[in-house]
Amino acid sequence: MAYLARLSNRQRLWLIGTLVVTVAIVAAGWILEPKGDAVTVPSFSTDMTIRQIAPKIGTTGFAMAKEFNLPRSVDKDTPLAELGVEQGKLDEVAAHLLSHRGRAFTYYVFAALSLFGLVWLVRLGRPDDSPNSERKTWYPRAPYIVVLLLAVVVCGFASGKSPNPMEGAVKIFKGMVGLHHSAGK
Repeated sequence: MAYLARLSNRQRLWLIGTLVVTVAIVAAGWILEPKGDAVTVPSFSTDMTIRQIAPKIGTTGFAMAKEFNLPRSVDKDTPLAELGVEQGKLDEVAAHLLSHRGRAFTYYVFAALSLFGLVWLVRLGRPDDSPNSERKTWYPRAPYIVVLLLAVVVCGFASGKSPNPMEGAVKIFKGMVGLHHSAGK
């Protein structure tokens, strides 16, 4: 509490504004989150090809081939029945791949935590007009620990490891050099 007393009025406004915006972001995510955990699996048949199915469930042909225990180089235009895939296995794989979709609410929480962390580092960690002799009291640990624990619990465990900022960054760089393939390949 002594730290909060040392903040300037402007910093207190920043803190209150950031908390209000953070709560608003999380509330928007909560309201916009689709209700119900059931995954609706479209009806696919083994007469269809990997190239036809993969885009409809938002995955790649490579991922589907892997789930069917087929080589990555399998012809994606061959009907699944000719590849030895049974209808039950197709339904199971489609449900499994659809269950990997991230929940939008998690991304709102991630954005709110990121916003708070950014404002904390840029505007709130060091009280205005505090002398260098007090630098050991700048950036108290409690907010770091709270945000870190929330990030790990909410974005790490409760949401099933998504969003993963490292995964997103890797996909960007893979796409830039042509290594992130589309669903049809």
